[in-house]
Amino acid sequence: MDNSSIKTNLTLNDMLGIQSSYKPAAKTIDKIEIKGDNKLINGIWYFLVNDQERQSISDVMNKSLGLPTKPVSKSYSCL
Repeated sequence: MDNSSIKTNLTLNDMLGIQSSYKPAAKTIDKIEIKGDNKLINGIWYFLVNDQERQSISDVMNKSLGLPTKPVSKSYSCL
């Protein structure tokens, strides 16, 4: 793996501290699958998610955070 694009001001001890503090949380992480399509546009890969899926993801995240659900803005395609 090429690490030349990774920069941080964290020390190794900082990173180990973060890892040890949050390791127990990994057992309670809820995972959701985001459905979408891969599309190559002008030489760049994009992951396109339709509005219904975006709304569903927003609703799940807001509910898990105890926030009210609200409509997401509509995406516009330039394809």
